[in-house]
Amino acid sequence: MRPELAVSKLVAAKGIAVVYLDGYLNGHGTWMVDAAIHQLAGQESTTAVLDLAGVYPVSCHGVRWLLESIQSWRQQGVRLVLCAMRPSCRAIFDLLGEPPPVEIFRDRETAVARAKHRSSAGA
Repeated sequence: MRPELAVSKLVAAKGIAVVYLDGYLNGHGTWMVDAAIHQLAGQESTTAVLDLAGVYPVSCHGVRWLLESIQSWRQQGVRLVLCAMRPSCRAIFDLLGEPPPVEIFRDRETAVARAKHRSSAGA
């Protein structure tokens, strides 16, 4: 785990990109995530799989950024899927008391497979 946030992106399939985060999600460095996802905006059937396996811990600023970004990316036409969240990160969504605003999958492979299925089904 890195003390600062590091971001890497790979294209998993047409219209699907995996954005991997590593480090402390506290609001600093989140511009890199925004930049990686902004590149997807405007593409057809765009899905960003946000892999959170390397994220720990998450501050309240990181949670606020994530929730605001989900809405912003949705308005830009990017569908967001979260995966590989540590239990402590997942607990944050449980504390909200409402269903998460995005789908959350156990691992990257499942998230990408589901995104591919939705993309091919036109959903």
